[in-house]
Amino acid sequence: MERIATFSLPRDLISDDGHHAVEGYQIGWICALPVEADLAELMLDKIHDAIPLPADDDNIYTFGQIDVDGEGRFHNVVIARPPGVGTGRAAAATVANDMRRTFTNLKFCLMVGIASGIWSPEVDVRLGDVVVGAPDDNGPGVVQYDHGKYMQGKDFVHRGILDKAPKVLRAAVSVAKQVRRRKAFLSHLDDEDVKELAPRPTDDILFEAAYTHPDGARSCAGCEVQRKQKRPERRDLVPLVHYATIASGNGVVKDALFADDVRRKHGILCFEMEAAGLYNFPCLVIRGISDYANTHKSDDWYAYAASTAAAYAKELLKVVPLTAISQLPSIG
Repeated sequence: MERIATFSLPRDLISDDGHHAVEGYQIGWICALPVEADLAELMLDKIHDAIPLPADDDNIYTFGQIDVDGEGRFHNVVIARPPGVGTGRAAAATVANDMRRTFTNLKFCLMVGIASGIWSPEVDVRLGDVVVGAPDDNGPGVVQYDHGKYMQGKDFVHRGILDKAPKVLRAAVSVAKQVRRRKAFLSHLDDEDVKELAPRPTDDILFEAAYTHPDGARSCAGCEVQRKQKRPERRDLVPLVHYATIASGNGVVKDALFADDVRRKHGILCFEMEAAGLYNFPCLVIRGISDYANTHKSDDWYAYAASTAAAYAKELLKVVPLTAISQLPSIG
């Protein structure tokens, strides 16, 4: 796949010194971790030259395009990652605010990366699957599970709910559910560079919710085999895409019983730590399942999960009409 670009923007989108202007980028793509950004960059059909940025913007950006069809139409996309190793909602909010201030013609963002999944008999979430924050019931895409109030004699009342994704993205989600689009999504994972950086691991192990990882053990080699969760066999290794609410909060969830309780209350399928920082920021959250929300965590699936989320994000953008984006108000 060609990723070094030589293409021309209209003159009004080129700065006086010949660089592509920030106004030429209308779509933002936010990543919290280096592996997420690396996989996002591999989804670009062409990479553009860097643009001079304001001194008060510390984000690290990659500029490029995603082709919409074979007739030369494309979306200009700017991928952002934090300058340091900070994660969580505060870091995400800083990235988003700097991006919005620098790219004055920005219309919306995708937040793409990894999350901890919750398996249940009702929804068969597996490692490598994708969860899109666009539930079928048209409810909120993200709920901040650790923000709310405690009332005497009552359960904790959750108050943190993010706005639904922009209408143009929710419409694209409907199109992305088509069978042919699902096949196209999977084709993005067949890129040789993607497979080299993010090979699919072989073992997807889930233990019973009440069984915790032994203290101090570096791996699950000593965990009791008989405590593995019984799950139906999948017909193949193809990642599934689920459309549901995503839980966001300040900490890593390593409690399967707590996770299942939140799942039952809110219909959520995964936990992550950044999306709650994008309050009042038009975006869609897309997460690849890299581990389960329990004590048996490892980073074996991080890269592959980042690749499946990025592949879905690419296919989603390919079905967003250019005219629909141009008609949206700028959030910059």
